[in-house]
Amino acid sequence: MAINRRVLLRGAGASIALPLMESLLPRSVAAVEQASRAPRLATIAEPFGVVQERFFPTTTGRDYGMSPTLKPMERVKSDFTVFSNLDHEVRGGHQANHTLWSGIKNTDRASFPDGNITVDQRAAELVGHNTRYPSLVFWTEKNSYTRTGVSVPAIQTPSEAFNLMFVDDTADKRKFDRETITASGSILDAVLADANSFKRKLGRTDLKKLDEYFTSIRETEKKLKLAESWLKAGLSSRSPP
Repeated sequence: MAINRRVLLRGAGASIALPLMESLLPRSVAAVEQASRAPRLATIAEPFGVVQERFFPTTTGRDYGMSPTLKPMERVKSDFTVFSNLDHEVRGGHQANHTLWSGIKNTDRASFPDGNITVDQRAAELVGHNTRYPSLVFWTEKNSYTRTGVSVPAIQTPSEAFNLMFVDDTADKRKFDRETITASGSILDAVLADANSFKRKLGRTDLKKLDEYFTSIRETEKKLKLAESWLKAGLSSRSPP
């Protein structure tokens, strides 16, 4: 049937717009959309603290009154939430600085099922695979800890951070990284085989330590696989192939 202007307008008058549905998108586009919607978490240390009575609001609910410190942000009040009374009450002065995002001292980590993993690294475990870098630690070390109690190394300079996120690698650098990933995988295989060979000879305490060791190896393997996928995708891609 030929569709003329009159028929088209008559039909359009009774139409509604459907929302954009992910299942209707091409697979490559859907992957990019998924990566762009991946949750992000930023944790910022305030080493000198805040004046609590001037920072935290004294009322609750959506219409809470802005505190003097937060008053300059009143225009974007609906875009953030203030949580009070989250002090984990760990004491120790500067020696307890590393407990900021875990609430657990390094010396006490063995008493907890998840060790002293910090909130940023826990978020990286859950949603980090959706982004090129599951976790980025800037400037300060010994604040972020993995599940095995390892302090995450920090990126020390703004130029290093900029190059990491925005400057694409040269062909030689990508070749070097690819060879490094392959070699690292081979080393992990050899180490894992050696560790398994004497596992039955260890006592209970050493078996627990060895299990932590295996956990660390598995985490490294996952990171290597993720790094390889992103290496193939290139810096301009939002999601690995």
